[in-house]
Amino acid sequence: MSVDPGQFNRGHGATIKTFSDDSQMQTRKVAVQTITEDTVLTTPDMYVRCDCSDGAIKVTFPDVSVADGQRYFIKKIDSSINKVTIVGTGDDTIEEADSLEMTEENEALPFIGVASASNWDIAH
Repeated sequence: MSVDPGQFNRGHGATIKTFSDDSQMQTRKVAVQTITEDTVLTTPDMYVRCDCSDGAIKVTFPDVSVADGQRYFIKKIDSSINKVTIVGTGDDTIEEADSLEMTEENEALPFIGVASASNWDIAH
């Protein structure tokens, strides 16, 4: 499965608050998608809800060299023993590792692409 911007209706999404360089708060919507199977993310700045009730899910981030500064928020929404495995594209890493697993219901992490490090950082 590949997630693409055309799948989202205008007016639907989550609202996030960010700060500009001059410390002015800005509000904008991000795409929200619930997935139930392996998915390659293509939409920047996205909230992904992973439902592993029917099996494990692999979430693949886009190539960080062209996704510098993009943000993703990944959440496991079910109570099953199935895992969400998050991986990068090619040699890209997740927190300097090949992958990251989420195993607990409501476990959620924000990520940001850092092209200079070929890494997807957890953005606490």
